[in-house]
Amino acid sequence: MSRTDVLIAERSVHWMVITDEASQSFDHNLADDALATSVFAWLQSNGVNSAAAVLAPASTSCFFASLNPSKDIDVRDRASLAFELEDHLPIDAESFVADYVVCDDKNVAAIAIEYRRWKSIADSFESVGLPIRSIVPESILVARAMLESGDATGDVRLMLVNGDQVDAIGIVNQRVCSWKHLPLDSQSLIRHKKLEGFSAASLIAVSDQIQSVQTIADVFGNVETYTEPTPTYCFQGASLYLADRSGPWFELRRDKLAPTDRFRSVRKNLRFLALAASLFLLALALGGWYRSKRIDDEVSSIRARQETLFKQAYPGTKAPGAIVRRVRSEHARMMGARGATLIDVPIAAPVVLRSLLSSLPLEVRFQIQALAINNGEVSLDLAVRSPVDAGAIATALSAGGFSVDPPVTTQKDAQTFSSTIKAKWAGRGESVAKTGSST
Repeated sequence: MSRTDVLIAERSVHWMVITDEASQSFDHNLADDALATSVFAWLQSNGVNSAAAVLAPASTSCFFASLNPSKDIDVRDRASLAFELEDHLPIDAESFVADYVVCDDKNVAAIAIEYRRWKSIADSFESVGLPIRSIVPESILVARAMLESGDATGDVRLMLVNGDQVDAIGIVNQRVCSWKHLPLDSQSLIRHKKLEGFSAASLIAVSDQIQSVQTIADVFGNVETYTEPTPTYCFQGASLYLADRSGPWFELRRDKLAPTDRFRSVRKNLRFLALAASLFLLALALGGWYRSKRIDDEVSSIRARQETLFKQAYPGTKAPGAIVRRVRSEHARMMGARGATLIDVPIAAPVVLRSLLSSLPLEVRFQIQALAINNGEVSLDLAVRSPVDAGAIATALSAGGFSVDPPVTTQKDAQTFSSTIKAKWAGRGESVAKTGSST
């Protein structure tokens, strides 16, 4: 199921909710819970079942300041910057959430919002099932959309018109370094021009109102104009935030405004990870069961063949549980009846291997490179650190019940010797009657 990007933007007289296919306004005076319920119901009526949203406060709900912190303050220390910002805002540090962008070595741009109000709004949307991924002022969304689309390059001054108001945003090195919200009239624009200075930057106006663009042009002269409605750029910026939250861009969904579920943004990936882990464990269990079943089937097949051969050799006799032992016993009885002498049964390799491994010394470092066991005779190829170690291993095998030949040791490199040890197990094997008839 694909996810739908949703922008919830605050305006002076209403809330505007925008998706890639539709938009709808809602009463600005609605309570937070009522607003969230209404927006969620509207999204469902438009077939939106999975969504992630960006909450965009209006410019009048935000505070902006350009800081010049002292050298003693680390710009990565958010707590110190918050108290530094407190001196520039009409609100105490405990009441706002802020984010910062380093413009150059001396200046830091900061945006803050009052956290209680926006936490209540964000929590209301989360409670109805609409996750708020980011909280970003609408004007910042427009600026990011224009920069990343290539419409604005270099040092730029953006004039974002919204009715009879304008947001003047200064961008330096792809970073928002200044932001003023002012009335759209000649006197205010002239004052802003004198305070900010625009000689080294291009000017871009975003407005679908010709008269507004003309007012800006009368004050600033040459103005590059984009007539796309501001909500179009705003939604594009929101989609960029939902796709990638990295880069020198403000993000107010943090600190006291951070989501309760820290893993909410990666919850889908975590579900896929859990599913993959479950499938892996299931495959592991099925693999073990299948291997066990194959072994059981092979054992059953061998048992069935043994029973068939036993019935052919001893017609009318019920096959015993230990068929091999019964056959050996019958063979020994038959050989004894014929007066045969006893012969040694080949010694089982597992018996010799157990004795060999239990006899190897623990205090000597070595590496087994090859091992062959044939009827009690052992050929052991080792990598050791010195001929003395090979001798110690041979001595240990002798003490463990093996008849050992002197090791043949050659130097492999500066630190390693190759040694071959021949040994014969001195333990007793099973005996059966030796084939032959007495004369």
